[in-house]
Amino acid sequence: MQLNLNTRGLDSLLKNLDSHLETALDNAAKAAQEKAREKAPKKSGKLRDSIQIKNEKARQRVISSDLPYSAAIELGTTERPA
Repeated sequence: MQLNLNTRGLDSLLKNLDSHLETALDNAAKAAQEKAREKAPKKSGKLRDSIQIKNEKARQRVISSDLPYSAAIELGTTERPA
């Protein structure tokens, strides 16, 4: 049995794959950031404005806020559900 595999264009694809992946991650992170900002309370806008995208390392994006009460708003507390 003989198997012929055509890999023409594969090198080019692999060279560009990382760039395309980073772009896709950036787009997904921006969409998640927008959704989080939409759901944030609108009283002062501080939480909404503090939601950022962090590029902690390659192929990873973190959507977060540095406000001390952001986790309580997102996850809720024993006294106030999310």
